[in-house]
Amino acid sequence: MEKLQMAEELKKVMASAPRKEAACYIHLFGIQYGEEITEKGYTAKELVNLAELPYGYQSELSKGIRLSKYVEMKRNSHEGT
Repeated sequence: MEKLQMAEELKKVMASAPRKEAACYIHLFGIQYGEEITEKGYTAKELVNLAELPYGYQSELSKGIRLSKYVEMKRNSHEGT
């Protein structure tokens, strides 16, 4: 996925996140796309900026990306599947 597409997907995921679960959803996004983000050399900072999300989400996305090496998604919770 191109960087702008990924940022739009992140923005969409975060818009659909329940009010008190935003950090969880951004972690899930990082886990789901972590390998691709890493392979393509994207940074959490640039994705968060392009998605027009608050600065603080950079560290949360970075955590999800790092976790992607160790965990697998059971289902796409943020997509309701």
